[in-house]
Amino acid sequence: MSLPRLHQFSYDGDASWHKPLATAIQPVDPQLPHKMQLKHFVQVIEGNESPIVTPADNVKTLETVMAIKEATKTSNLIKLG
Repeated sequence: MSLPRLHQFSYDGDASWHKPLATAIQPVDPQLPHKMQLKHFVQVIEGNESPIVTPADNVKTLETVMAIKEATKTSNLIKLG
């Protein structure tokens, strides 16, 4: 997810450096972003909406960041999942 434009990037099928990422553009509402985020969070918790970014997406992002940190510390290649 890119901010502030709300472009969401993902792979269609298997991830590959040789395939372009698919891009989904989330609509931008002129309301206050934090207010909108909190409203969406409540809707997700109540089961009325699906999360825009899934927990699995967040885990992959964290794994990537941690691998980058480890690679810079050790100068080793870190393989992901």
